[in-house]
Amino acid sequence: MALALLDRAEASSTACHLQAAIDNATGAKPLQPGGEVDPDLLAAFETRRGRKTEPKENIRL
Repeated sequence: MALALLDRAEASSTACHLQAAIDNATGAKPLQPGGEVDPDLLAAFETRRGRKTEPKENIRL
């Protein structure tokens, strides 16, 4: 819930720091080169940011 509140308040830097702390505490690892971002997840994120993008393919790092 805290991440959603920070996102709504456009406090993206604070939200990023909180997410990093959560990832560190849970042992989550960042995507590695060759990793993929789910195209539906990416489309949902872009829609929240005011963009309208249809998922076409997985995004590779």
